[in-house]
Amino acid sequence: MSDDPNPLHRNSHLHQQSLTVAPLYQYASPGYDVRDYESPGPRFQDAATPRSMHTPVQRLGTSKDMMLGTPGRQTHMNTPLVSGPYPMSNVIYGYRPESGWPGVLFQVFMQGPFIQNWQRLKEVEYWITFEGQEVKAVFYELDSQIPLPDIGTKRFVLQCIIPQANTEMGRVPVTLSVQGLGGKSVVQSLFMGYFHYKPNGLVPPKLF
Repeated sequence: MSDDPNPLHRNSHLHQQSLTVAPLYQYASPGYDVRDYESPGPRFQDAATPRSMHTPVQRLGTSKDMMLGTPGRQTHMNTPLVSGPYPMSNVIYGYRPESGWPGVLFQVFMQGPFIQNWQRLKEVEYWITFEGQEVKAVFYELDSQIPLPDIGTKRFVLQCIIPQANTEMGRVPVTLSVQGLGGKSVVQSLFMGYFHYKPNGLVPPKLF
């Protein structure tokens, strides 16, 4: 064994090892443009860098990453019937009803830090789209005495009237878009889930 007191010299014969950071997978909603790896910094650690010189790195998601849905996230308001090819956006806590007919009230609970930032924008507008049929939603901020999982007692609520669809019966995707001053897009087509259109109570039973 060498008597060299310098530990770096003693370890100079060891093979260099590398640490690779796994890529971040994106789950984009329909029509929502998201580019991969917008966060600063290298995508992978340099394979030539010794393990002893590595600093643990945690990639922070961009605001776009955080608004997209998380696969497997628990939804407290909705059943699996609303599930689609994309996970529900993290901005959406849930919505009701899951099924109904044109002309009835549709209500969305939102969550996360983005809502308060959006509310500070001038002329902010919320638009909900039912497979191409876009309707403007009204925003409410309410307090409740009953806490809910993940959101406590604060309620950020959107309400709109379900529009006439291209189908009388069947499921259609529902998305949320936010616009600022002059109609400038803030976010577009955040996937919420599916809504099931069905005939209303005025339709004679023989037509079902």
